[in-house]
Amino acid sequence: MKTLWMFLHTPNTNNIKCIQRMVDNEDAVIFLQNGVYASKLNLEIKSPVFYLKEDVIARGVPVDEKQMIDYSDLVELVFKYNRVVTF
Repeated sequence: MKTLWMFLHTPNTNNIKCIQRMVDNEDAVIFLQNGVYASKLNLEIKSPVFYLKEDVIARGVPVDEKQMIDYSDLVELVFKYNRVVTF
């Protein structure tokens, strides 16, 4: 089942390991709110990873522009996946 993983909180070792273990190739991960701080980590996630542009700018974290999406892109992703899981 295709899952969109929405990561809202400041990353810590436990929730990063959980995502790395549970996410598969059909899924996608989006970091928003304080979750965008995950961009500072060397994450090994095997699915597409996105960051909410407004939150990246507000927090001043470095993110590849190709990975940034806006709210309309986020809405499209929510409807594209079978389920949404938030952390």
